[in-house]
Amino acid sequence: MIFRLATLVLLGSGLSAVSAFAAESTPTKKHALADVIDLALRNRSTVGVAQQSFISAAQGKTVARSPLLPQAVTTFNMLRGRSVGAQSGTNFRFSGDLNSEQGTLNASWAFDGGGNYWRFRQTTHSIRSARAGIATAANSVRLEASLAYFEVLRAQQLLDQAKSNQRIAEAQLDMIRARIKVGDAAPVDELPVRVQVENAKVQVLQALNTVRTNASSLRDQIGLDYGPPLDLEDLPEPKNLDAAPLVRYLDAALSGRPDLIQARTDILTNLYSYRAAKVAVFPTLTLNYGNLQGFGSFSSLRNQWSWQAFVSVPVLNWGSPAATAKQSLTVVRSSELTAGQLRKDIAAQVEQSYLSMTNANERIAASHVEVDAAQKNLDAANAKYRLGASVTVVDVVQAQVQLNQARTNLLTAIYDFYGAQANLEFSVGLGTELRNYNRTLDLRRLLADQPPAGKATKSTPAKN
Repeated sequence: MIFRLATLVLLGSGLSAVSAFAAESTPTKKHALADVIDLALRNRSTVGVAQQSFISAAQGKTVARSPLLPQAVTTFNMLRGRSVGAQSGTNFRFSGDLNSEQGTLNASWAFDGGGNYWRFRQTTHSIRSARAGIATAANSVRLEASLAYFEVLRAQQLLDQAKSNQRIAEAQLDMIRARIKVGDAAPVDELPVRVQVENAKVQVLQALNTVRTNASSLRDQIGLDYGPPLDLEDLPEPKNLDAAPLVRYLDAALSGRPDLIQARTDILTNLYSYRAAKVAVFPTLTLNYGNLQGFGSFSSLRNQWSWQAFVSVPVLNWGSPAATAKQSLTVVRSSELTAGQLRKDIAAQVEQSYLSMTNANERIAASHVEVDAAQKNLDAANAKYRLGASVTVVDVVQAQVQLNQARTNLLTAIYDFYGAQANLEFSVGLGTELRNYNRTLDLRRLLADQPPAGKATKSTPAKN
């Protein structure tokens, strides 16, 4: 028995070790931007909530259609029993069976002056608004996931740069110590570089913490629970940006931005609500038809039918319907103002994102020139210092600081470009479908379906 237990323990330990080794040796999958966006769309509740709102709006259309159609109710009553009795003052007794069935059919239809019709039209546009809400939610999720993705990559690049700066500073410190050892430099020359080394170590620690916090933020943005950082695919450096004129992006945004479509649809929804409230002061006509059919020996009523018409005329309502209509009209005016302001905000978003993207593209080119110049300056300073020329340690440290700043400027410009491009895609309203999200760095897919600048654009109404 003891031998069997020992054998099981050894086998379990061996299997655990093999599993741990297999888990460690399994390569981690790199997540591309499209993978991260797909995870966000599947895991974030924002899109799911918008989809449930769409389903609710679709059911609301069925509910609103019902009062426009005739309503019918049928019932069936069945009676079974036995009756036993005696005639008063005699010994005569009698008994009998009770057997009765009755079926009824009642149908009605009401006309309220058109209120039900306008409420039905209101739900039709509510469906379109809810559909646009799904696209709006999806675009927001894409933007947040993309920006979080870029911030992780930016932090990783800055961490690599901080480590490189530390290695360079340590190499400079070794070079100065070697010169001090042979008497070519004074001991005080070591102090500025030691400060630079310690500063580089602090920068590495700060960058490492930024990587960790940004990785945690990315998991939260895409709806994942606590876990290890995702292994992300790096993005190529953007080159040869071929952006269309700003007016093309503005035309696309003002014709296809889903939240603007939603705002415009809300105007019609509120307008139909106002019309429904406006006709509440009209008389209401209700038609009823009833039919009763009797069966059985005990049923005294064999067949009966009737038509009824009711007219309800509001006589004294103290102005409540008129006040309700005025309230609905203020909602219409408010939705028009909201849509107008949203249109201005979208135009400003597109312009700002476009300017930020083109500016970042220009800064990328300028930063490359800055990095090359700073690298040559540092190489010259190191060479002169080794030869004992008129270059101090402070000059070498200053040259290193300039190179570090130039590299930081380049990384900042690159990921500013990615962020501005993601904001431009969001501002324009690209990628409103929930699947097949294909990202292009130059946004050329936008230009395929857009008319030339200056021509009017027409949006095709969505089918309900």
